[in-house]
Amino acid sequence: THDQGRDLLAADSILRGNATLIGPTTGLAGLFHGPLWYYLLAFLSFLGQGDPKIILGGIILLFLVFEIILFWMIKNYYGFLPAFLLIAIISLSPFYSGLNGQLWSPNMVLVSSMIMAIAVVGIINGKKWYPLLGLALGFNIQFEAAGGIFLLIATMLTLLLINPLKTKIKDYLVMLSTFFITLTPQLLFELKYGFLMTKHAVGYLGAPREDFIAEHGIKTIEYKTGLIIDNFSKVFFDNVDSSLILFLVSFVLFSKLLFLKKGLDDKGLKLLTHCFSTIIIFWVVINFYFDVVWTHFIDGLIIFLILAFVVLLRNLSKHFKTTTYLFSSFLIFAMLIPQLRSINPNQNIVGDISYYKNRLEIIDDVYKDASPNDFNVVVYEPTTFSYQYDYLFMWYGNRRYGKIPVSNETPVRIAYYLIEPDNISGRREKWIKERDGEGVVLWEKTYWNTNFVLQKRIRENIQ
Repeated sequence: THDQGRDLLAADSILRGNATLIGPTTGLAGLFHGPLWYYLLAFLSFLGQGDPKIILGGIILLFLVFEIILFWMIKNYYGFLPAFLLIAIISLSPFYSGLNGQLWSPNMVLVSSMIMAIAVVGIINGKKWYPLLGLALGFNIQFEAAGGIFLLIATMLTLLLINPLKTKIKDYLVMLSTFFITLTPQLLFELKYGFLMTKHAVGYLGAPREDFIAEHGIKTIEYKTGLIIDNFSKVFFDNVDSSLILFLVSFVLFSKLLFLKKGLDDKGLKLLTHCFSTIIIFWVVINFYFDVVWTHFIDGLIIFLILAFVVLLRNLSKHFKTTTYLFSSFLIFAMLIPQLRSINPNQNIVGDISYYKNRLEIIDDVYKDASPNDFNVVVYEPTTFSYQYDYLFMWYGNRRYGKIPVSNETPVRIAYYLIEPDNISGRREKWIKERDGEGVVLWEKTYWNTNFVLQKRIRENIQ
């Protein structure tokens, strides 16, 4: 996609020696995420020679490493059942499997929030892992600024107001010191450019602005609450009805535990208190946020919901072992079935240009037809940016065919027009009409019955 192409180009630029102090743009003009995502991509791109599949594989491997570490910690401190449920839910979750298939900076919060959970579990069980917690909070902001800030506020208020971890002043100082280390690139950027982002941020807070996105109640408490519930439901099932049934059954089971006054042990109670407090305070904070709350802002909360769920089941199993094991077995089976049904490797891939495999087919056709001539490539892409094609021609075209298209700043006789479908009626047709005089169309080809068109044009005025 547009974002992935932009980020991979930035990673390639870093490998060419062009360091950066900022990362991708945020939804607010003039404000940027941190550069950690770009440097991580650059490292994986170096290892994988620019192949997006290998880069994505590296991200997934990183996620699996921290998933295993969290499993090991839960097993050591809380027992095998909650650890097994944790890793089973994460592995089978449509939420996690859906996001782990995309190279996108906010999705890395799934990793950084897991590091955060590891630190919290360690602290509850006597480890002085506040430096790790500070790093994780900073990584959240590096990858997703708004969601990371919300999670930072929720965590700090939990520690200050409720303090389930019994945090001391010295611990706060250590945590904040490592947190600010992660912000070093942005701080250097601010010093270099006269606190440019700070001025923009203050401007957004101090002056009302026209709202071009949220015109129909998208900022309301009902919407933001529904967004959290919807994200939470997708942890277990894509189907909302199935998630509702799970919630009702869980409510009955946990209510049974409560009414029978079966108490939690201290470390279980601390972890539950931290998880629920973080979730509730996060919900309060986003309702004070002046702008749109997007789904990915909430991704960092998911691990705390899962932790609370498995710890409650752990305590339930102490008093109602058979009921808990039956419930857990049914849950895993119910989550496994949809995953098995979606194993078809070609499902929703052929003809879907969000998969770069399909774009490579088009790029191959361009090179085979043009060989050995030089050519330009002109792209119509609904976002108006052609980053994904720029990267694929640079990486794949150069590696396989030993050349890249000539820059459009230097027009040559042969040009290929890659014209993507557009859901907005008339926009694509207008773009094509505006380019009627840009050479004679020799042929055009439509791909996969998707209205994706490849044109070959000859510019007769250029020899």
